[in-house]
Amino acid sequence: MNRAGWLGPWMTAHDFKVILAVPGIVLATVFVTLPFVVCELIPLMQEQGTEEEQAALSLGANGWQTFWHVALPNVRWTLQLDGFAGRYPVQLSGVQRQRVVLARAAARSLVRQELVCG
Repeated sequence: MNRAGWLGPWMTAHDFKVILAVPGIVLATVFVTLPFVVCELIPLMQEQGTEEEQAALSLGANGWQTFWHVALPNVRWTLQLDGFAGRYPVQLSGVQRQRVVLARAAARSLVRQELVCG
């Protein structure tokens, strides 16, 4: 995103900075942590199955409604914990990493209990 690019003149006119500013840091953080989050979410979502999503779709929900009201609540704890651990992997000490691993395991067991118990 330099000044000679497609958005460069607009960004210059509006004094919008990316490099060494909050947007650049957010972009870099998302770029670095997204693979870790995906590696955690894919197995969890595969384990949960698609029955709830199919039920929501058969009851008339569209794709976004199914995502926001069915799929996302099922993985919210994993997303929150991955967001913390993914953002600060270097700063976590051994004890803190162990706590994050234990918290992830607890969150997964809570999700499984919600799926089994209702």
